[in-house]
Amino acid sequence: MRKILLVGGDSFSDQYCHSYDGTDIVTWPILLAKKLDMTLKCVAQSGSGNEQIYSSIQDYVCDHNPENIGMIIAAWSKAERMDFEHAHPRPHRKGKRTWHNTRVNPRGELYSFIRKSIRNFHNLQMLCENHSIKYKQFQMISLFMDYVSEYHSHTYEETRLDCIKHINESPQFFHIDKSNFIGWPIYNEAGGFVVGDYTVHQQWREFHKLANDNPDSSFFKSAKDVPQDYVIGPHDGHPNKAGHKLIMEFIHENL
Repeated sequence: MRKILLVGGDSFSDQYCHSYDGTDIVTWPILLAKKLDMTLKCVAQSGSGNEQIYSSIQDYVCDHNPENIGMIIAAWSKAERMDFEHAHPRPHRKGKRTWHNTRVNPRGELYSFIRKSIRNFHNLQMLCENHSIKYKQFQMISLFMDYVSEYHSHTYEETRLDCIKHINESPQFFHIDKSNFIGWPIYNEAGGFVVGDYTVHQQWREFHKLANDNPDSSFFKSAKDVPQDYVIGPHDGHPNKAGHKLIMEFIHENL
């Protein structure tokens, strides 16, 4: 019997993300399971925040025999997303529950969102250690940078550094096992990184930053100039077919 590869995440890990509809894109969890000769159970869901990612993994572990799970991988999302459960709307699925999310939690503030996510990181670690399950976790997309850019653009650098400060001062910071958290502590100053930015987004983000810094330059006004080697397009940063293969290979190298 092949072992199960249990993967949690958001749209970067969800084969049913609408950005992949009608394409030949195969997401990295499917590619990785094939490479490892494991049976994939992917509980990733497009738009998910970190509560859904952790909860879905925990629910699966508690509802199945942990001895059948060969590895757990958590690809973490944005801190500001809010997740909540509802009863399944279809009568024949009575008793089942579905996860929903909203883009920005209307309660709390950025620093509390960050600390809540770090608790989930540590909870995932303790869950896996308690059941003696091999695991890896990493920040797939930035934990806080998009929120800072959108809501704190006037104090961008100051707020970014405050976010890092709250990560460093979290009670769980020194308890995170760096050998099982790829890129910890997820910011450049400490030699960490976000996997999506390190792989598929590197050129794409650099280009958009140059475009924002040079708004009058005609070179940056054409969408065809945006690097699209590993993303779907100039206005869709989801990985394309080559991007998912790149992510898979990077994760495999760091298992």
